[in-house]
Amino acid sequence: MELSKEQMYQVNGGIAWGIIAGLATALVYIVGCFSGYTNPTKCNN
Repeated sequence: MELSKEQMYQVNGGIAWGIIAGLATALVYIVGCFSGYTNPTKCNN
């Protein structure tokens, strides 16, 4: 069974990779902010 292009766009389900990437990015940012707040170090310029 082959689907046409229009039928493929109507298929529901699967994983929303954009949402997962956004949540992972937010988690990394929050962990980085918490780490920087609890263990501040100065830049070595």
